[in-house]
Amino acid sequence: MVRAILADKSVEFTARALTRNVNSDKAKVLADMGVEVVAVDIDDYKSLKKAFTGVYGVYVVTFFWEHFSPEK
Repeated sequence: MVRAILADKSVEFTARALTRNVNSDKAKVLADMGVEVVAVDIDDYKSLKKAFTGVYGVYVVTFFWEHFSPEK
């Protein structure tokens, strides 16, 4: 998904990836591709709100199996 956003030169979107660890290998690869990588804490509403501020659209993958809570 992020590669498609980055490759589409007809729109002026910035891809933003939310992660628990901006220093992970995967986060670094995304940053090297030109993705804005932002640290968030799923249990901290303010960090999530800040991370989603100003976005146009969202593609979300959750980690339900870690907490087994549909509300989260």
